[in-house]
Amino acid sequence: MRIPLALLVLLAASPAFAAVLTVEVTVPGADGDPAPGAGALVSVHPAARPVLVAVDRRKAAATVADEHGRVALAAPSEPSIVVVTKDGLAAAWARVEPGPRLVPIALRAAVSLSGAARYPDGDPLPGATITISAERTVDRPAFLRAGEVGFTTGSDEEGRFTFPGLVPGRRYRLVAVADDAAPGILRDATAGGDDVEVRARAGSTVSGHVFRLPGGQPLAGAKVRIGPRETETDEKGEFRAVAVPEGDVAVDVTSPGCLFTG
Repeated sequence: MRIPLALLVLLAASPAFAAVLTVEVTVPGADGDPAPGAGALVSVHPAARPVLVAVDRRKAAATVADEHGRVALAAPSEPSIVVVTKDGLAAAWARVEPGPRLVPIALRAAVSLSGAARYPDGDPLPGATITISAERTVDRPAFLRAGEVGFTTGSDEEGRFTFPGLVPGRRYRLVAVADDAAPGILRDATAGGDDVEVRARAGSTVSGHVFRLPGGQPLAGAKVRIGPRETETDEKGEFRAVAVPEGDVAVDVTSPGCLFTG
């Protein structure tokens, strides 16, 4: 039997003949065995973009997995990263090549990363702002947990902090910022491992003054940024910033209607 050419074109263009990327999501079941990941959110991102992949549901169009944990999407035309998230579990991903294929992705229970922030002398650093971000690698997207690429918490009166909802085994970067100490940085902290310590660094005090040209009149209210510190000039055009990291730092001064040189 000969099939008309027009019918062949119609069949090739129909959804049933379209290239399909099928993602099959599993989650830990009650008995410990894999169970269908119904309700998981699946999104696809071009791998050619920076490895930092936002899993923000407001920015990434996500498809919900059916009762069998499956999602059928149009097959990508370029290398891509499939990202899967589900509340209460660690986000997961897989790199896929162009064309139709079946991609199994298993979600795992999320873990925490805990530790303490300390002054340079080792004393607890209470009230510090601790920021966590995933260490980036060339083959793994650097996201943290469903809905967030980076997030912060504060250290308690003993300097302790905890970040829940992380990917098991991932490496993270922690930064501790306080008003009376230079920021401390800890790299390659592993989620689900031992407690970590982020130690602030000794800082310096930087002061100076800002004036107008010509005339040399003091400029009050100018915003001055010195490294990670921000301050502003007083009525005499003077400023003072404490706990500035030692070494070379950038100085930026801004004020409406003014162009600064220095």
